Amino acid sequence: MVNNHISNLIPPSGDNPSERKRRIGNGPLYLLSEVQKIAKVNTVLVTNRCKDDVHKLAWSLDDVAELVNELTNNNYKNSEWCRVTNGRWLACDAYVIIRDEYYEHLRKALQCEYYVKFAIGPTGKALLIVSCHL
Repeated sequence: MVNNHISNLIPPSGDNPSERKRRIGNGPLYLLSEVQKIAKVNTVLVTNRCKDDVHKLAWSLDDVAELVNELTNNNYKNSEWCRVTNGRWLACDAYVIIRDEYYEHLRKALQCEYYVKFAIGPTGKALLIVSCHL
C-alpha cells in the first residue's frame, strides 16, 4: 500500500516549512492501484479548502473517486508533506490530469486540468483527499 521508506520520514516542524523540506522522495509514495481501490469505497475530503473546491465544481464524492480512478502513473506530479485542517501533516502524492469537459452553456468541450492530492489514512481503509481543484 505504501512505499517502505515513508514510515521513516518525519514531517516538517513549524508553520511554514520551506519547499525543500516539504518535498518527499522521487516517486509516488502510494501504489496507484491501491489508491484507486480505496477511492471506490471510502473517499474523505480532509481540508476545508478541498471541500470548498469540490463544492465549486458541483461534484460529489463519487465524482472525486471517478477522477482518482482515471489517473495513470503518467499523471504523477510529486509527493510532499501537507498540513491538514486539524494541524496534522500527511504525506501526500499529487497528480495532474487533463480531461475534456462538455459545457452545455458554451455548447462545446474544453480541456480542464485537474490537480488532486491525496494520502491513504492510517488504517489503510480511507483515501484522504487533501486537494482537488482546477
